[in-house]
Amino acid sequence: MPPACILFKHNKPKPATFHGLDPSVMPVFPVERSIALKGYSVRRKQVPMCPAFCLTDYKVQGSTLTSAVLDLKDDPTIRGLDRHRKFCSTYVQLSRLRSSKGLHLLQKLDMNDLQLGPDPRLLTEMRRLQELEKQTMVAWEGDKRSELHDESQPDERI
Repeated sequence: MPPACILFKHNKPKPATFHGLDPSVMPVFPVERSIALKGYSVRRKQVPMCPAFCLTDYKVQGSTLTSAVLDLKDDPTIRGLDRHRKFCSTYVQLSRLRSSKGLHLLQKLDMNDLQLGPDPRLLTEMRRLQELEKQTMVAWEGDKRSELHDESQPDERI
């Protein structure tokens, strides 16, 4: 038999309030329903509550979470997700957590589920940009030294 009532405290309370309860607390009462099944009448009483919600990896970008239940199991039947996209999705999901203590996995993982990586073209571009950064810093340091040298020479425009 379900309880007479469940008191649910919402993080972002709605404007509805109940006399004698904190504004963030909402009572949830059981409901009773009857259905006919194979010639039998079945009656059940339950609390209409599902204490869960979900967020996509795109939705949580920029957020910091104290805990999360993640489904990181690699599902090869999902179409449209290549290794790079799966890698990015996994990175975003894991990087939103404050610590590993808040990480809860929906399914058991094996090493094959984590054999993901960025697109090789992205890695090539990253290396190219890093080399360009080094060249820029060397050129900038050289320009800076020659400016200092020029400033130490007396001004001949008299």
